[in-house]
Amino acid sequence: MKTAKNLKEPVIVLLLLFAAALFSGCIGEEPESFDKNEIEIEIQFALDEQCDAIKNKDIDALMETFNKNLSENYDKMKTGWEMAFSDVNVTGCEMIIKNLEISDGIAAVELRGTMTSVSLSAGISKTENFTENNRFVKTGGEWKQVY
Repeated sequence: MKTAKNLKEPVIVLLLLFAAALFSGCIGEEPESFDKNEIEIEIQFALDEQCDAIKNKDIDALMETFNKNLSENYDKMKTGWEMAFSDVNVTGCEMIIKNLEISDGIAAVELRGTMTSVSLSAGISKTENFTENNRFVKTGGEWKQVY
């Protein structure tokens, strides 16, 4: 059985993967049918679901939610994301979308939350502080973090 520490490690990366999967399918082909508000609501709902699983230390619910999201969005994931884990300390799981932009084939999202650090791999692999706003931009099929 996984411990609470083991549960913390993959959570943030899973959230970012899900956001990347959603955005990947929402740009490029049919920009006129893109509904920014609808996607923002979907992402926030997914983040809230993950937070419930973290608070309850429910690894089964967490993985079930992630696997469902991954399978539904797998075809949309063309971003080259890899699972990258490092020591991740979670002081809380509240995370909200601050801004979402879609223009000229570039998707960007700003997240604000109480996560203290995250490890991600999409052309970069770093541990970043999540107490400030973080901006992820998709260009050339890859998500990059901009500062």
